[in-house]
Amino acid sequence: MQEVVEVSRCAGAREARTHQLVLVARGIRCSVSYDLDAIRLYVAAEDADRARSEIAAYLAENAGYPEPAAPPLRTVAAPYLPTAAGIAGYGMILFGVFGLQRRQSFGVDWTELGAAQAGAIVDGALWRAATALTLHADLGHLLSNLVFGAVAGAMVAAQFGVGAGWLAILLAGMLGNLVNAAFQPEAHTAVGASTAVFGALGFLAGAAQAVRRPGWRLGLRRWAPVVAGAMLLAFLGFGGERVDVGAHVAGFAVGVALGLAAVRWPAIDLDDPRVQLTAAAACPAVLAISWLLALL
Repeated sequence: MQEVVEVSRCAGAREARTHQLVLVARGIRCSVSYDLDAIRLYVAAEDADRARSEIAAYLAENAGYPEPAAPPLRTVAAPYLPTAAGIAGYGMILFGVFGLQRRQSFGVDWTELGAAQAGAIVDGALWRAATALTLHADLGHLLSNLVFGAVAGAMVAAQFGVGAGWLAILLAGMLGNLVNAAFQPEAHTAVGASTAVFGALGFLAGAAQAVRRPGWRLGLRRWAPVVAGAMLLAFLGFGGERVDVGAHVAGFAVGVALGLAAVRWPAIDLDDPRVQLTAAAACPAVLAISWLLALL
């Protein structure tokens, strides 16, 4: 039986994992023993001196460079706007446009004017990326997006405020529709708030990813929040004959990017009521202007 020698005794799993990676990177095989008082690393006796030297060199090289801390999770100290207000506004817009759409009010085919038709968007009708979010194929489609959107919106609002949170969700949905249109055939047409709903899911995943402490994580574990969000996307966003998978994926991807950026963008004071109120007012304003452009 090959003789093994202890070369490192660590107080925690992070330190032990770091030392283990140092040895593996230098081609030294090691084993780990988890005891009550410490975590021990063992190597073959002939590798012991080199293993100790490699660990010592790593510690000396990184002595003056402590592991960087992850940015703090941004939260809003005072909400200024109740969470229910954001959900109510979301519901009023969806139900209001759905009523106009079903009745073809004012003699307008709202679906024809506002749907996210890829060819029209690519040709310059960018407002369709926003108007399509307010249109739905039927009541079941509307209620599904209302429920999931309300839950996701409340979670985003809890971290970034009602105004800024819902504006981020709207932007994720609009940009997701634009990205999706760029990769779809000209005749492809989509409606529904689900692009924004999955944008909210991506936003939460991106924000969670941004505040994870960097370290020696390998593979998918390093991206656990985004992977978890992607699994939810696969579970919720890929079923059904009329599901626009491309829009869901695009919305989620854009949301992840926005979530990563939002956490690391300290220039915006989320505790400023003017920021939250301005962002809240911008949501219906953007949709109203988009519909005005569609009607002209």
